[in-house]
Amino acid sequence: MKSGTVQSQDVKFSQYFTSPLTVNPALCGLYNGQYRLMGNYRNQWQEIMYPYTSATFSAESQIHAKISEDDILAVGINGLTDRSNNGGLRNSSISGTISFHKALDMEGISRLGVGLQAAYVSKVVDYSKMTFEPQFTPIGYDISLPTNELSNGFTINYLDYSAGIVYSYLSGDFNIYGGASVSHISRPNENYSGFTSKLPIRYTIHGGASVAVGQLNTLYVSLMHMRTSLSNQTTVGMVYGINFNGLEDNQSNEFLFGTWLRLNDAVVPYLGLKFGKVNAGLSYDITTSKVTIGNNGMGGIELSMQVLLERDPDRETIRKLKCKFTMF
Repeated sequence: MKSGTVQSQDVKFSQYFTSPLTVNPALCGLYNGQYRLMGNYRNQWQEIMYPYTSATFSAESQIHAKISEDDILAVGINGLTDRSNNGGLRNSSISGTISFHKALDMEGISRLGVGLQAAYVSKVVDYSKMTFEPQFTPIGYDISLPTNELSNGFTINYLDYSAGIVYSYLSGDFNIYGGASVSHISRPNENYSGFTSKLPIRYTIHGGASVAVGQLNTLYVSLMHMRTSLSNQTTVGMVYGINFNGLEDNQSNEFLFGTWLRLNDAVVPYLGLKFGKVNAGLSYDITTSKVTIGNNGMGGIELSMQVLLERDPDRETIRKLKCKFTMF
């Protein structure tokens, strides 16, 4: 291998609303409850020999501090792992996030929030999981042959930082939000051999709304645009939630269905179920770009889970947000 540069992209989930800490650290704490647990698992391009697998898990807590009852102070932790090429390239990170949402009115409906995030990132390149030109024979690759590489691979570790801002208007029947974030602020070097190959800054803008339809059903719409100096991606979508138990907020049960569109890349049908404080989602990427040549027109399956937990009811609680399940 003649270069020591790791060329990679940020891990992206189609159900980005269930991995908010990977989108914007200011989304930390913006939910109806005391604690929130969320997770995603993605298996992409199963048609190739070694599919890409990604997973993330986050835990958040609103902090009861001596601030206005309508303000929110929150902390969160997020773990992420990504594996490709049969483990030849492995990417993992652990991050901590803190956010503060300031109420802009007496009712606590409008808020302006800011968030900061610090992450420890580790990227591993394992040559034993790869094949090289010296291993090629007339009948195919023979992995028992030497690679002629000077090492078995390398590992890169670094700290990474993100920051974001978000505005939210959460009244119950009509909720709207919009925000922006900046990732890789420190532009960490991803070259192990002494040269410089800085990770480009990623800019993200996102927004959405949920609107009550009739007495109980809800329409959700959202959009997200990510851009770096090397690439950009835009996702828009709509989901309809049918309430089937007649209750509201964290006691309601909903059946959710809809579709997201990643422009020039994929169509993503989505099905979800909400049982009170537990939400589960299933989506599948149908590739529409030229990548179909390599994956036979197929994409990736993704599973998500969200659980909201309350503080001990015998203790003092933070005032709840006036919102339904909102797809950030």
